[in-house]
Amino acid sequence: MKWPKLSSGVLLVIAVVLIGCRGNRTNEPAPLAAPFHLAYMYSTSIYTKGLAIPANSPTSQGGAVAVYSVNPNLPTGLNLSATTGVISGTPLGLSSAFNYVVTGTNSAGSTTATLTITAIDVAPRELAYSTSPATYLKDLPINPNMPTNAGGPVTSYSVEPPLPVGLTLDSSTGVIAGLPTTRVRAANYRVTASNSGGNTTANLTITVNFQPEVATTIDYQLSTLTTPRPSNIYALDFQGAIQNEIDVLKTKRTPAQPLLLMDPFGTNILSLYAYFVSINDCYVEYNIDAEIDGLATSTFSRRVENKNPTKQHEFRIIGLVPGVMNQVTIKLFAPTDEELFAHQFSVFAPDLYLISQVLSYPKKLNAIKSGTPSEGLFITAGQRQPAGSFWSNSSLLIDNEGIVRGQITIPSNYNPRIEFYGNKMIYACTLTDIAVVNTIGKVEKIFSTAPYSIHHDLILDGESILALVDGDGQVEDLIYKIDMESNTGSLLFNLRHFFPGYDYTKNGKDWLHSNALSLINESNGTKSLLISAREISTILKINDIYSTYRTPYIKYIISDNGSINPYMPRLERKCTVPNHKLIPNLGQHSITYLGPEDSSVLDNEKYFIHFFNNNSIHNGSGIDWTLYLAADLLAEVGNSPLIGTKSMFQVYLVDEIKATAELVKSIDVGYSGVMGSSQ
Repeated sequence: MKWPKLSSGVLLVIAVVLIGCRGNRTNEPAPLAAPFHLAYMYSTSIYTKGLAIPANSPTSQGGAVAVYSVNPNLPTGLNLSATTGVISGTPLGLSSAFNYVVTGTNSAGSTTATLTITAIDVAPRELAYSTSPATYLKDLPINPNMPTNAGGPVTSYSVEPPLPVGLTLDSSTGVIAGLPTTRVRAANYRVTASNSGGNTTANLTITVNFQPEVATTIDYQLSTLTTPRPSNIYALDFQGAIQNEIDVLKTKRTPAQPLLLMDPFGTNILSLYAYFVSINDCYVEYNIDAEIDGLATSTFSRRVENKNPTKQHEFRIIGLVPGVMNQVTIKLFAPTDEELFAHQFSVFAPDLYLISQVLSYPKKLNAIKSGTPSEGLFITAGQRQPAGSFWSNSSLLIDNEGIVRGQITIPSNYNPRIEFYGNKMIYACTLTDIAVVNTIGKVEKIFSTAPYSIHHDLILDGESILALVDGDGQVEDLIYKIDMESNTGSLLFNLRHFFPGYDYTKNGKDWLHSNALSLINESNGTKSLLISAREISTILKINDIYSTYRTPYIKYIISDNGSINPYMPRLERKCTVPNHKLIPNLGQHSITYLGPEDSSVLDNEKYFIHFFNNNSIHNGSGIDWTLYLAADLLAEVGNSPLIGTKSMFQVYLVDEIKATAELVKSIDVGYSGVMGSSQ
C-alpha cells in the first residue's frame, strides 16, 4: 500500500496521535481477587470468665478482606472487629465449647474460618469448712457445716466415702446437715468442690459419739409399793395391781435415776426390778459383788437378754446374795460393745425364808466341780417351809460356786423343775396351778390341772404341758396334758393301765410315786416318755404316747424290783464303771434323756439317760427289798429319809436293740433319801 505523499507536518501529527492511544491502554487497574485461606492464631480457645483474652488476629491469602463477620454471635463480652477481624474482649458469661464461623469478605468474594471457643469459670480453690474437725452426737441434729472457697463459684459438691448415716451433703451448696443415727469413730471424708474451671478438695474429720447418759444427779434409791401382798402372790388380780402401781412410778426414769423395786411380784425374793429409759439404743449388763463371812464372792455377771439394742429397759436383776449387802453395778453398752454408762450402788438383800426344820440356811453350799460347768443357775427340787410360814415351799437358785442366788417362793407344792417357753419360765405354783412368769418376775398366765393335783414334775412338748398328777386317791400315776394355746387340759393316760394284776392298793395310795418325766422324739415321728417311778425304783419307757391308732405301751423298764410283772420287757443292767458295784437305782429322780443329737455315733435306739439315784429303800409301796437284793447291796443303801451314806448321779447307755442298760458313769454325792435333782 502506498500512502500518499503528505507534507512532513501532516505525518508528524498522525504519529503523535498513535503514540497517545497506546499509552492510555497500559495504565488500566487489574481486577480485584477474592480472599482465601482465612485462619486465626488460635482456632481453639478456652477463656476464663472475667479475664481479658489475648487478641486473636486473622490471616488470609488472596485479595484483602474488606469486612469481617461471625455467626453465631461470640460469647458475651467478646468482640470481632469488622475491619481487622481481631477477636478481643473479656468473657462475661460461661459457654460450653461451640463452633463459630468467621467470614472475611471483599467485592470479589469471601472466605471462612471455624473457631471453637469455650468460656469457663475461675476454678475453686482453698476449700474449707466452718467446723473441722466436726464432732456430733448420735440422734441429735447438727448445726449446718458451711463451706468456703477462695476461687470461682462452685457448681457442684461431692464427698467420698459417704457421710455417716443421717448426714447429707447438699450437692449445690456444699452444706453438711442432718441427724446422725449411727456411732462413728473419727473418720476422714474428702469433699470435692467443682465448676467448669476445675475443682478443689478439703479433708474433713467427722466423729459421731453416743449421747452421754449421765444426769446431773444420780439417785439409786429403792422405791416401795402399797398394794398388800396376799397369801397367794400368783393370783392374777394381785399381779395386775402391782403392774398398775409400777406403771405409775415409771415416769422420767433414766439410767442415773432408775425405778428400783425389791421383788415387786413376789416370785423371787432375791431379785430386784429395774426400769429406765436411756438416750441411746443399748444393751444392759449388771454385776453383783458381795461378801460371805468376810470372803468376797465371785462376781456374778449377766447381760439382760434383748435381741436388739433398745432405749427402754425393764428387767430383773437376779443373783443377789441373801442376808448381806450387795454391790450392784449397772452398765450400758452400745451395739459395738462400747461402754456408755456405769454406776455402782449398794442394796441389802433379805435373808432366806425359813426352810423346813432349819432355823437358818447356808448362803454358800459345798460345791465340788469337775471341769468347767456351763453358765446358769441350779434349782433345788423344792424346800418345805415350817408350819405357819408365809410360803409353804420354795426353791433355791444356786450358782456354780454353790452360792445361793435366788429363792422362788411357792404358796403350795413342790417345784422340781422350771421349764422355759421362749424367755418365760413355767413351773407349778400351787397344787393345781402352773404359772407362766416373764422376765420381770410377773405372772402372766395360770394353767389349771383341777380337779387333779400336781405332785412332782412337768415338762413342755411344743405348745403343750405334760404334768404328773394325782387322782382317784392315788399318788402321781396320771399324766395330764394342757394345750397352752387354748388353755384346755385332759388326761393323757393312767399308769395303772400298764400294770395289770399289780395290787396298787395294798400298801396305800403311794404305790408308784412318779416323780420325773423326759420326752423322746422318736425317728419315726412318734413320741415317747421316760418316767421315774420312785416307790417301785423303776424307770419306764412308754412309747406312742399320742397314738390314735393303738394304746401307748411300755417299751421297757429298768428295775431290780421282782414284784413287778416279770413278763414286762426289762433291760439287762450292766456296769462298765471301774471298781464299782452295780447298785440298784432305788428311788431315782430327775431322769433326763440325752438323745442321739448329743453324739454322732448313737442312733435313736441307743442313747444316754442320766438321773439322781437316791440309793434309799425307804418308800411307801411296802416292797420287801430283801427278797430281791443281796445282803452286801442292802448294806450300802439308806433305809430312811435321813439315814444313809450316799446318793449318786448316774449315767446309763441304753441299747434298745440289745435290751441292755449299761452304767457308764457314777458320781457319789451327799445322801438324799427322798428328793434329789441332777441338771
